[in-house]
Amino acid sequence: MAKTVVAIYDRLEDSRSAIAELLSEGFDRDDVSVVANATGAELRRYFDEQGRYVESRGSEAGGSAASGAGVGAAVGGIGGLLVGLGLLSVPGVGPVLAAGPLAATLVGAGGVTGGLLGALTDAGVPEEEAHRYAEGVRRGGNLVVVNAPDGRAEMAATILDRHAAADVEARESNWRRQGWERHEHEAEPLTERQLAQEREHIEIPIVEEDIRVGKREVERGGVRARTYVRERPVDEQVELRDESVEVRRQRADRPLSAADGDAFRERSVEMHETDEEAVVSKEARVVEDVVIEKQARDRTEHVRDTVRRTEVEIEQLDDDIVDEDFSRYERTFRGHFKDSDISDRYAYDDVMPAYRFGYSLANDANCRDRRWDEIEPEARTRWEARNRGSWDDVRESVRHSWEVRNRDR
Repeated sequence: MAKTVVAIYDRLEDSRSAIAELLSEGFDRDDVSVVANATGAELRRYFDEQGRYVESRGSEAGGSAASGAGVGAAVGGIGGLLVGLGLLSVPGVGPVLAAGPLAATLVGAGGVTGGLLGALTDAGVPEEEAHRYAEGVRRGGNLVVVNAPDGRAEMAATILDRHAAADVEARESNWRRQGWERHEHEAEPLTERQLAQEREHIEIPIVEEDIRVGKREVERGGVRARTYVRERPVDEQVELRDESVEVRRQRADRPLSAADGDAFRERSVEMHETDEEAVVSKEARVVEDVVIEKQARDRTEHVRDTVRRTEVEIEQLDDDIVDEDFSRYERTFRGHFKDSDISDRYAYDDVMPAYRFGYSLANDANCRDRRWDEIEPEARTRWEARNRGSWDDVRESVRHSWEVRNRDR
């Protein structure tokens, strides 16, 4: 059973790198799609009137041939990886570059009519997630969707994350703070200016903990009362009387008198013996009461703890790295680029971030008074942490701008 794995990127180059690695790891190109926001004119101008990508139109659109090749390397790179790259207009999103199965869905049954949200849900993306990803594309993102076999879904997710995938959940939280609720199929696409503002608008929430001191009942111990019966021996004395009947004969010699009664009448006489025996009786008497009761008292306890708060430290960047100041050296950097070994593979716009990076290094107090061979390891680490370009390709551009700025200091 296949699973749908999705990621969104800020840069088209990052999505291209992710797709390239997916295909190199054996994922079928027919299972990989890309949908990239193409509102910016710098991408749209590389398509003809039918929305097909034309790599050679860079110079025709008023840009240099090198610039055309540079964008062609970024966009055409995807075209080489996925078939069917084309420019579509999607309701609620605007113009997009689309390739792969998702592009077919967008232009097929229920495609453009159903919008990107419908295409994503048809591809197996849960509706809640489809809303955030569709909105991410609307706000300038580049979407990559992989229909991965069940056993390789985790690998696909790892690859997508490795190429600077955006934290869409965090962005959704930011959108909701601005009043966003869900992706609207009828929403107006963002303009180029709005897209630029979207990228420049960053909200960093300040989080502070409050402490609430409550109370709860906790068993600390207590008393258990158990009753049982204990016997003790009692030794008492009592006087008892026993009776016995004795029969004795006495000799007599007297005349029969009237007291003797009717001497010749038959009769029977009985006399009973009685004995006293000890009788023990018991009477239960309450001799003591054991009372178990609770005694409650109030006490005040001082609670000491720590609460956390996030702080944002604002560092004012040197005025030197503002565009207006950097532009004073741009002619120098363009000349250096034209004579460099990489000018046949890149456009100046692709390498310009490297010149800007070296320029900012020269303004860094930790780097400005040191030799290049001392700062190069640190510069490389910082470049590779923030950029996807090869350090070997941009090294001389970074060094040149660093040296130029240091000479003018």
